[in-house]
Amino acid sequence: MIDRVSRSVQSLDKLFFWRCGREPQALAYAFVRDDLALAEQFTYEELARKVNILARGLQRQAAPGSRVLLLFPPGLDIACAFWACVVAGLVPVPAPAPDPLRLKYSLPRLRSIFHDAAASLVLTATANDAVIQGIQ
Repeated sequence: MIDRVSRSVQSLDKLFFWRCGREPQALAYAFVRDDLALAEQFTYEELARKVNILARGLQRQAAPGSRVLLLFPPGLDIACAFWACVVAGLVPVPAPAPDPLRLKYSLPRLRSIFHDAAASLVLTATANDAVIQGIQ
């Protein structure tokens, strides 16, 4: 069944909160591995909680409208980071996570994305911390 969005919802962040409040216990996102096993899932309530925590931190780090480069491996962290940027008033710039075995090729590509997007921040998984040093 398709829900009609309230007329008061006129921005992406308001749509996020409207949807999360509509059915907090409903499945928001699920990540399925290559073998089709369920790896991770979030309800709308869990997603909203994670997004709010991250968004508050992002608001302290960057001015509204700033671009944030998102570098995450496959999984649900990228969904949380994307929505946290939107809620914080920032512009998410998703990019493929660096391949640690091919840094010779992936670093120049990421460096170009970072500079072309004029990103103020890079948000990534802890495993990519060393790669971030090579981007800037």
